[in-house]
Amino acid sequence: MRNLALIAVCLLVLGACSKKQEPAKSDAETGLRSAENEAPEPVAGEPEAPAQPEAPEVPKAGPPTVELLDAGKEPREPLRLQVPLETAETMSLTMAMTMSVKAQGTPMPPTTLPPITMVMSIEGAEKLDDGKVRFRSKLTGIEVGAAAGPTPPGMVEQLEAQMQKLVGLVQTGVIDPRGFATEGAMELPEAAPPQARQMLDGMKSSLEQFAVPLPAEPVGAGAVWRVTQAPAINGIQIQQTIEYTLVSRKGAEIELEAKVGQKALSKFVEVPQAPGMKLEIESWKGVGVGAIAMSLDRIVPKQSSLDVDSAWTMKANGQSITYEMGNKTTVQRK
Repeated sequence: MRNLALIAVCLLVLGACSKKQEPAKSDAETGLRSAENEAPEPVAGEPEAPAQPEAPEVPKAGPPTVELLDAGKEPREPLRLQVPLETAETMSLTMAMTMSVKAQGTPMPPTTLPPITMVMSIEGAEKLDDGKVRFRSKLTGIEVGAAAGPTPPGMVEQLEAQMQKLVGLVQTGVIDPRGFATEGAMELPEAAPPQARQMLDGMKSSLEQFAVPLPAEPVGAGAVWRVTQAPAINGIQIQQTIEYTLVSRKGAEIELEAKVGQKALSKFVEVPQAPGMKLEIESWKGVGVGAIAMSLDRIVPKQSSLDVDSAWTMKANGQSITYEMGNKTTVQRK
């Protein structure tokens, strides 16, 4: 699934836009941000503030695991990708996102991110052993549309300017016949802002989510399998489970339904703007549904859609802030 990496990129740009606009903040939000970025002045006679808690060890992200829950009806056949080396595909990916914030119980007006459409070219670059294919994709165009809800003044223009700097982004990886993508790497264009470089450097594992991992066993219509992944997004490691249901298969063409669940594995996240500061992740929950039409002889799905709603709460110096986000992602192969 591509949504996690793209959410992180768009949150980066949204944050950059917000810094330029400097909208009025509530007392609760101002207090939290101050707590995150400024150390409190010591008071005579009072003990020193306790040191920041040590973050517990979080298992490193590894390859996704696939568990077959139901083999489905007869006849059953293995699902395997057979991508020809000469494959050359173009896809468009559109994401629309809304976000709201509640600081110390005080809600703030929601923000609607303008829909972003990215156009990418994908090609097979090298045929490897065991049916694996090394692929290469390039971001060739970005378009920012009009938002469907309330958006701060100037956001569309600022977002367009920031996102255009990512045109030319190159991604490479290896995909095997069961849809496992590995060896992900990103190469940013020279014009990309430094913040994007820092964030994308930590998101290379997200490339492993791009394909749909397939079960080892033969399956038929109605088959269900669970894919568990642990991508790291901007310093926060997430456990994501996706249950796929095989709705139908006609030759190389298959249709899937997907149910998504997310929770945080990390208990703390460091704040880059305040070295040594850690925010406690009190809770993180995400749920979503999707539909995918794909061809077993292509890298990119024919079309897919995914709707994910997430909510997470972070705490610093006794103050909490809650984020709620709705994200809709659609993919269309051209």
